[in-house]
Amino acid sequence: MFCYHCGKEVADGSAFCPYCGTAIAANSPAPSYQQPYFASQGAPQKDVNTTETLGIVSLVGSFFMPIVGFICGIIGLSKIKKLKPAANDEQQQKLGKHKKLCSAGVIISSVLTVLSLLIGIVWGVYIAREISNDFRRNQNRFDNYFGDDFDGYEDYQDQMDDFFNQYGIEFDG
Repeated sequence: MFCYHCGKEVADGSAFCPYCGTAIAANSPAPSYQQPYFASQGAPQKDVNTTETLGIVSLVGSFFMPIVGFICGIIGLSKIKKLKPAANDEQQQKLGKHKKLCSAGVIISSVLTVLSLLIGIVWGVYIAREISNDFRRNQNRFDNYFGDDFDGYEDYQDQMDDFFNQYGIEFDG
């Protein structure tokens, strides 16, 4: 016969187990052994805290330096994906919140980057138009002053000679 508490063999007719002291009944059930259950220790707390930090930096950084927010968010999401399987229930909840922070940072930084590019393109087109308009205005002033058929330095020299001759100015040049 065996002790149902410690599993050791006990002499038939014994009232108590000589090893653990448990009372032995004549009709005691056969010992049953179970695989010991070890609660999951979870993911290392340092790594869980790192994902929180990355999430916060991603979210805040996305407003000031979108590329930093984007990179921190991607790194955070990658770490969370690796930690999820090993995490216990409490850590699973924390990682879920951290995932939201990182995702928000990635999305906000992406949107702000696209908006910045669009604003840059629109501003560049506006500046190019203004430069073109200034050039046209200056060209019109030049044409009004020298005439439409001005062909360069020779025409300028001829017009200056005509001007000096018209007013009787002698110029040796």
